[in-house]
Amino acid sequence: FSGDAFIYYDDEDLIPYSLLGTASTYVVNNLDIPAIFLKKRRDSLVCEGRCSHNFNMMDAFNFCKQSLLQYGGHAKAAGFSMLPENYNNFIELFNAYVKQQNESSKHVINLKVDAVIDQIKLGDLSWHELEILLPFGQENPEPVMVIQDTTLNQIKEDFATDLCGHDIPADVTCNIAIQWKNTNQVKVLDFNL
Repeated sequence: FSGDAFIYYDDEDLIPYSLLGTASTYVVNNLDIPAIFLKKRRDSLVCEGRCSHNFNMMDAFNFCKQSLLQYGGHAKAAGFSMLPENYNNFIELFNAYVKQQNESSKHVINLKVDAVIDQIKLGDLSWHELEILLPFGQENPEPVMVIQDTTLNQIKEDFATDLCGHDIPADVTCNIAIQWKNTNQVKVLDFNL
């Protein structure tokens, strides 16, 4: 999949309403883009949306509010209902909001760094020590660590690496901002040479 957002309309009724949020979360975790799942429920369409650190789902739905009956949630997880005849207008507005956000944040990375470490220290850290910080969510985001003076190749020696679309030279020394996803995987959030 390529694109700035993932929109799925379950017109075949494959996903139970109670799992729309779970499906959205799965897409966000794998593609790192905003995801919304919609389906018909009674006489309206319902939606659950999820996003990661660089997007605000409530702001997006507020931007689209003229198409919606009601909406609610918080920055990273929100939902709405709307009349089926407003679907096309909603899609246009949502895509316009996504495009506007991508253009305004294209070169602005606003990460709150929790720790600056050497890669050797990352290996010394116990994944189980980080687990005491669970559960992660809006008020308790996943820790962001910057590995100093490393290369992508060095990180790949120890971890499966989700680059999130970043084009990092494999053998150039740089600082790399990551989230440690599990004992053998990191997610690259940003880097500087």
